[in-house]
Order: sequence, then structure tokens, then C-alpha cells
Amino acid sequence: VANKGGDRVVTAARMYHAGETQRILCTGTLIVSIDRFGMGQAEIAEQLLQSLGVRPEHIERVAGRTTAEEMEMLATLFDDDMRVGLITSAWHLPRAERLANLRGFYPVPIPSDFGSTRDMRPTIRDVLPSAQAAETVSRAIKEWLAGLVGR
Repeated sequence: VANKGGDRVVTAARMYHAGETQRILCTGTLIVSIDRFGMGQAEIAEQLLQSLGVRPEHIERVAGRTTAEEMEMLATLFDDDMRVGLITSAWHLPRAERLANLRGFYPVPIPSDFGSTRDMRPTIRDVLPSAQAAETVSRAIKEWLAGLVGR
């Protein structure tokens, strides 16, 4: 659960230090053909969590190359009566929840990495082409297509 800003990892660490959880599961298996860092997201998240004071014995890695695979693995780890939180980027949460629910796994959604600013007033920069705008549109299309095909 690592991203550019590490917001998801920090959210998990904050919950741990607040006593809200004693177990953090990190997902994301290394996909060698598309990886730039030589580590999977779970491994990166584990290192960040430890650097934020989370004890190693409270961190576990869960396999999965895609959100669908991760939800499939997570669904096997919990009983129906267990309260489990799912931390992911706010823009990705609807898909992660949908995939979890399709597998009979109903975690409590915990959005992170909102990707917005405090001042939401539009400016001229909002309509100018940019790399950030292309990334946002690409992300939105990917999430929309995933929902369209049931992924």
C-alpha cells in the first residue's frame, strides 16, 4: 500500500499508534516487467511502516499483482465477524470495495491519498493541458473501464 506520497502507509501507521489496529497487512507483489524500483509495494510499505515505528511482528505481506488478486487473498484471511479496515487511495476505493464485496469480504473503507487541495476554486491552470491532467484522466479512465468490465 505505497504510493508516491506514502499517504496510505502513513494512515496505517497513525491508526497503529492510536491503538486502532495491531495488525497491518501490506499488499502488492513485484511485477518484474513493469517495476522500476526492484521491490513490490508490500515490501516498500513494510519498510516505511517500520521506519514510522510499527513493530515488524505487526506487519504482514499479502500476495497479489492486481487489486482483484489482493482482494481474493484478503477474503481468505478473515472471518465474517472480524472488523477489518481497507486503506487505499480515495479515487481507488470504490473499485477495491467492489472487488472485495464480490469475494464476500466487507471491509470498512478508509480513504487516503485524496489528491486534492484545500482551495478548490478553479483557476486557468485547471483547463490547461499538463502531465498531471493526463495522469488524472488516465487514472479515471482505468477505474471506469475496470468497473465496466467487472474488475
